[in-house]
Amino acid sequence: METEPVSAATGATGSVLRKLGALLAGDHAVPNGDDVESLMAELQGVHASLKATSRAEDPGERGRRWMKEARELSYDVEDALDEFMLPPRDGSGTGDTTSDGFSEKIGAWLREAAARRRTGQEITDSISRAGGVEAEDPRDCSLYKEMREPVGLDGPAAELVRMVDGGGKQLEVVSIVGCGGLGKTTLARRVYDTLGEQFECRAFVSVSRKPHVVAILRDILSQLGCEYDQTLTGDAQSLVDSVSNFLKDKRYLIIVDDVWDVQTWDIIKGAFPNSNSGSRIITTTRIHEVAKSCSASCGGRVYTLSLLSTVDSERLFFKMVFNSGEHCPSHLKRVSDKILQKCGGLPLAIIAISGLLVANTHEDQWEQVYSSIRHGLGSNPAVERTMRILLLGYFDLTPCLKSCLLYLSVFPEGYAIKKERLVLRWIAEGFIPEEHGHTLYESGERCFNELINRNLIQSGEINKFGEVETCRVHGIILDFLVSMANQDNFVTFIGVPGANPEPQNKARRLSLQGDSEIPAYLILCNARSLSVFGGCVKMPSLSKFRHLHIFDMEGSGEVEDQHLAEIGGLVHLKYLRLKSKIGKLPQQIAELQYLESLEICESNATTEIPSAINQLTQLVRLVVNDETVLPDEIGGLKALQVLRGINVNTQSTNFVRQLCLLSNLMELSISFINYYAGDNWKENQEEMVNSICRLGGANLHVLHITINEGADEIFEESWSPAPLSLRELVVEVGIVSSVPRWIGSLVNLQKLVVPMWEVGEEDLVILGSLPDLRHLSLTALAAGSKEGRLRVTQSHGFPSLINFQIGGEECALGLVFEAGSMPKLQHLELEFDVEETSSVTDGGFDFGIKHLSCLTSTTTWAISVVYLMADGHHFHCVPSLFVKNMPNFSSPMDKVKYITMGFMYGVFLDAKKEISAKFENEQQESCFQEVLDIVDKRWDNKLKRPLHRAGYFLNPYYFYENKLQILLDPTFKDGIVSCMGKWWKMFSFKTKSWMSLRHIKVKRGHLEETLLKGSGKTKTLIQIHTKRRSRLLHDKMRDLVFIKFNSKLKEKRGMKNRDPIEDHTFVDVVEDEGNEWITGVVSVEGVQTGVEPEDVQVAQSTSEGEVAPSKRKIVSQSRPRKKKKLLPIYRDDELQSAESSSESEDDEMHLPVSDSE
Repeated sequence: METEPVSAATGATGSVLRKLGALLAGDHAVPNGDDVESLMAELQGVHASLKATSRAEDPGERGRRWMKEARELSYDVEDALDEFMLPPRDGSGTGDTTSDGFSEKIGAWLREAAARRRTGQEITDSISRAGGVEAEDPRDCSLYKEMREPVGLDGPAAELVRMVDGGGKQLEVVSIVGCGGLGKTTLARRVYDTLGEQFECRAFVSVSRKPHVVAILRDILSQLGCEYDQTLTGDAQSLVDSVSNFLKDKRYLIIVDDVWDVQTWDIIKGAFPNSNSGSRIITTTRIHEVAKSCSASCGGRVYTLSLLSTVDSERLFFKMVFNSGEHCPSHLKRVSDKILQKCGGLPLAIIAISGLLVANTHEDQWEQVYSSIRHGLGSNPAVERTMRILLLGYFDLTPCLKSCLLYLSVFPEGYAIKKERLVLRWIAEGFIPEEHGHTLYESGERCFNELINRNLIQSGEINKFGEVETCRVHGIILDFLVSMANQDNFVTFIGVPGANPEPQNKARRLSLQGDSEIPAYLILCNARSLSVFGGCVKMPSLSKFRHLHIFDMEGSGEVEDQHLAEIGGLVHLKYLRLKSKIGKLPQQIAELQYLESLEICESNATTEIPSAINQLTQLVRLVVNDETVLPDEIGGLKALQVLRGINVNTQSTNFVRQLCLLSNLMELSISFINYYAGDNWKENQEEMVNSICRLGGANLHVLHITINEGADEIFEESWSPAPLSLRELVVEVGIVSSVPRWIGSLVNLQKLVVPMWEVGEEDLVILGSLPDLRHLSLTALAAGSKEGRLRVTQSHGFPSLINFQIGGEECALGLVFEAGSMPKLQHLELEFDVEETSSVTDGGFDFGIKHLSCLTSTTTWAISVVYLMADGHHFHCVPSLFVKNMPNFSSPMDKVKYITMGFMYGVFLDAKKEISAKFENEQQESCFQEVLDIVDKRWDNKLKRPLHRAGYFLNPYYFYENKLQILLDPTFKDGIVSCMGKWWKMFSFKTKSWMSLRHIKVKRGHLEETLLKGSGKTKTLIQIHTKRRSRLLHDKMRDLVFIKFNSKLKEKRGMKNRDPIEDHTFVDVVEDEGNEWITGVVSVEGVQTGVEPEDVQVAQSTSEGEVAPSKRKIVSQSRPRKKKKLLPIYRDDELQSAESSSESEDDEMHLPVSDSE
């Protein structure tokens, strides 16, 4: 029998059967071998009955109870087998279970398994006898039909009408795709009613999840008015021929609703001939691959229907509750916001919940309804029916996909789940089956992509290669998953409303959320996973978790060294993830012989990993952070395949040398951060390059390098022999002057990301020669110039390139594609500064895109000025592209201003609301919907970034007015966390003093003393915060800084390659040589440091009138620095006046500081 993985339907029966077989065939002394064989036979029967029962959408109360008991038995058996089959420790025998005790357990399991098998057979027989009765389709209920009066579909309907009504005479198929409950059928019906009269024949049929193709074809014939003998049974093919013959030479419109699989579509589409009459077909589906297949059959298009906006959600909700579009009463606003947040823009959920609130204006009753829909699946029939509609796709999944989807209930609502973390946890749980020719991780990725394809989870962040990095679960769907997982004891929840654990249950997977504490009555010894998401969760003793496979503490920062003292007892642990204050992992980590993945993420302190880690023979993945110190003997981890987060300048030279011994290493992520650089930095750099080259001759496929400065120096090292096995190379932060020549020899390279100063002809020649390069991203300040555009020709090559990104926010893009260039390019993304690029292209912005013969999609980000229009109270921000198209708006140039980051997100929200309010009726709004759609598209891709969300959250102007909405939306908090992490990672590179800010005391004098240990920019910064600054008159100081900062903002274009989080403006102002009147720092003319002789020579020639080279080649290490010194520049009377005022202020503001601080 082919073994199967662990699943939510069959429990661990598949895994147990595999282990029992290994037990009989292995070296273990098995008592009562005949009983073991009998137990296998009984469990095979139980396994078959579990699979059969799980296929029924409603197995009945007896069936559900039996399945739960059978799964619990399988988990208990596997736990005991794992203990018995442990390798000998200290010569004390096998595991912790004696042979006599194990023999008794086998006998007890055999008796229980036999009883379970007989009961299971009875249940499956009863289900088989009732198999002719199909479950009611919840889409047929009156609740679903209420969506026939839609809100928020004017724009999508207008777009679909244009797609259907336009085009040529050929038959075209338009596929509408989206998750359940979005209104795909309603939208298709609206287009059908709008355009139906223009066609000779039309029909509207629904396929459903369990289609009856013959009945569908008969329905089409009936609606078309085709006469046929209804008494004849007929097969599908004869009916297809009848429909095709009738439609021949006719112009028809057919709606094929709710398509679930390609096979059914392949049969039905044969009935629709291409008569060159302008016929159209519209299909609706929840599955992206089905939508692509339907549209591809006739060269059509896919239309993705989105969730309702906040404004449309409110309109629909108030229309359903108050029977009109009136506003919500003020006393219900808070709870209505929470309800709409839970609905998440899903029309069907809004309709279902609003039905419970009709003619009800009592706040307490609204609160009760809100509480009842949070994990209360059975409390409201309307809500339960809605969830069944949304999760129709759940019952159509394989057992593996069902388990993977149900496992998402472990994570809190609104949580951004990283794909890699999720897949690794699936693997550690045993959900992913082995497939020939694929690794377990590749199979797990396919499961992840399939859930997105079916619209059961929502995609989140997408990387430069178009791959989904994170996902989220819609709130209503998560409620369904939590309810099912809790009911089946698949997951035990602590701190989740409405999902209280039952005392008699054994916790198999434990999810701690909020500030919760594990109840004393809960049985923990059989728990397989422990996930902590609360910041203040009380850590239980690890000795209670003997059978733990997964220990994930990323959501808690409360774990310290003492909490891991007993980690050696977790002998079955496979996945360990810590986000903590761990100073050093204990030596007992060597006991974790089954550990496959170890990750220490975003630690608040330097973490030391002991040399005992080399004893982990099955460790394949090690992820650390910049401050982690690894042992020199890293070469002992022979099974290691993934190594990330290594800061080369933190480690010893011996460690760097030993990296080349990791012959199985497939992925390496390293960084060169100068703050950490010791005396051996140069040797480490050379040894690191040598190790990479040696690994590149083995199995190294992925290399990520982060360099804060000196990228050219690193890449000019002797990369010999070149790492030919590389398939993905990503360079971050560090900017190179040109593409290193050795990259041209990477014949297996498929993905490349390189930040550059300027892309030149020679760079294109090197990159174009790579035979297998498919994804290329070049962040650059320039590509070509007015004197010579950078032309991409057929001779450059790029034979396999599919995805190409080039440019940047301040890029002067002079790129031109000529005929025959990049022959396979499908996706192109250009980003450039409008003003800079206009000067290069003479205002034409012609990039020759028409010459890219295989191009399917183009994205262009043109960064331009933003108009601000005052209405007397505050500003509204609208891109200049849309100003000229908006009625009743003026855009005088004297109102053009720059907008601060804290207002960017908010003013766009305000602008959209004002635009919507300017239109008096739905007809006017639909006419302008196209512009609003473009705004939303740009908004989603460019202005819903973590930086903008963080600015909106931290801006009191918006926060207190929209406090509840902001607090309930986790994306704003995620934005702050993301920005803080990026700020620390990037800005801390600049100087040691900034890193030391984390360790200083909050005490006057200590701050100054610590900062003065730095140099360069930091020393200059100190001059502003010395007593000299205090002696300035405060009003004068504000005026001076105001003038200086605004003058620097005017020169913004001169600052290149600026990270949006870093406060470069402040640093540049401080360091500017014209700041004597603020800081008292006077440049000493003619004295420079850090300039190489050749640099001085170039400077001299340029000053004498010679023309400098046109190519921008900037090397950060050789940038000239002027020596500065303090000179007294203020009058004595000013100093005396300022000193007296500042001393009085100091007396008022002085607070006592304890020595402990």
